[in-house]
Amino acid sequence: MRIQIDFDKKNRSQSIIALERFLNLNLIEINHGHTFDAIFITFIENPKKSQKYKRRFLYKKYADISVPCQFQYYADFSLENFRAAFFAVLNAINFIDEIEVKTSDFNSQSLKSDLSNLEVLIPKTTLELSALINNGKDIDKQIHLKRMVGLLNRRKENRKPLIKEIKEVRIYDKKRNLELRPYLNIFSEILTSELKLIKPLSPGYSEIYFSLSDTIDDARSEFALEDWYEYSYVVLDYNHFFESEEKERFQILYILFANGLMELVKIDGLNKFDLDSCILGLKRRLNHILDSRDFLKIIDELKLNKLGEKILLNRK
Repeated sequence: MRIQIDFDKKNRSQSIIALERFLNLNLIEINHGHTFDAIFITFIENPKKSQKYKRRFLYKKYADISVPCQFQYYADFSLENFRAAFFAVLNAINFIDEIEVKTSDFNSQSLKSDLSNLEVLIPKTTLELSALINNGKDIDKQIHLKRMVGLLNRRKENRKPLIKEIKEVRIYDKKRNLELRPYLNIFSEILTSELKLIKPLSPGYSEIYFSLSDTIDDARSEFALEDWYEYSYVVLDYNHFFESEEKERFQILYILFANGLMELVKIDGLNKFDLDSCILGLKRRLNHILDSRDFLKIIDELKLNKLGEKILLNRK
């Protein structure tokens, strides 16, 4: 479960940032239910007697809560502030069940238990606390990768009905290699054409984004922020690709994107027959290109187009 603390404050304390990293490093991969994608918590210092606290279902995705919390001085980076905020977060979990949702499968007691178990891991020295800030870049990377594993597992465990027609494929090369881009344009064009012909259904997205890189961790640095598109992650050995003959390059990419589509069958339960048909159509179109007398002309065009490639920017 992802937790974001002091969600609506512009200037957050370093103690709060350290706590947020500490909590997410230990909790973000754990599934406590599918009702909430994350929990947003805002601390209220010196609340008025008439203070009203947030208990709302934000954007139909997030638990948004505010709770009282007292600090010696909010801006101080200290063990005292870290501990005060930790127990305020623990208290905030008590109010999740007050949020009005139509149906809820969220296990707040399980989350509270997991949080309580972290008390023994709270930093005991300033040096331990500082590590959460000084090593922030590496910790944030670990958190992101754990989050991606958690999100993929949630999609597998909580499959939804197939209701939305998939109409388009986009391919994002994380390395932005100019020589590779024209090949990817060919594959995205063919796959999009096949999807429009076969009309496979998804749980809610109409576009598939392939995130391509040389490692799965780098490919997974991208994730869907809206429900109208979803990612499949593919890994390419760039050196092997560019050392290969032209026809073998097409075969390498064919296998890569065919496997990427099949991953969506495993994760989201997409209809295997439909995607097999798309893959068969892709193979048929590629064979036509490879067997064509115009193959050398196509290769020349690929080489010419590498300086004018179509970079598709992720719409985040």
